[in-house]
Amino acid sequence: MLSEIRIVITLLVATLGSPIALASDRFEVPGTHYSVSIPGTPECEVHEMDTALGSIERHVCSYYDSELGGGYSIEYFSLPVVPDQDMAQIILTATASGAAESSASEITRQSETLVDGYPALEVTFLMRDKGFFAHVRYVLVGGDLVTVSVDGGKRMHDSPTVPAFLDSLRVSGS
Repeated sequence: MLSEIRIVITLLVATLGSPIALASDRFEVPGTHYSVSIPGTPECEVHEMDTALGSIERHVCSYYDSELGGGYSIEYFSLPVVPDQDMAQIILTATASGAAESSASEITRQSETLVDGYPALEVTFLMRDKGFFAHVRYVLVGGDLVTVSVDGGKRMHDSPTVPAFLDSLRVSGS
């Protein structure tokens, strides 16, 4: 039964993953312990998603930088079951693979890292036919899958704001 739950969680996050000068003020995602430095005021939305394990709320806060032609976002959703730590990289990798497949993107770089002690995976996606990049950091915080991403064209890809934004994610008081 436990292995079946692990497989379902891995498949669930694989289908949900998707790839998108910083302000000195930190933006705290409402109702969470997650914050980022973002160059503007993001708009937040909640999307209801039906899955094999029931309904999930996906919380997304994003900001579009018209000067650089790209967007910044932080999003999270709670998994129906808190996975074991040994499953973390499997879940994160499955999420990235699902995002690549669903967006017809190619993963050009992938590396494991930590964010405030939590397992993370940093991925760069490329949609060659559109010249579109997405830099994404997936973080598993207990039962939450948190994603910070920056996406856009070459100007956005080359901007120093990309690593600064990804590195700005903090998990506090959890």
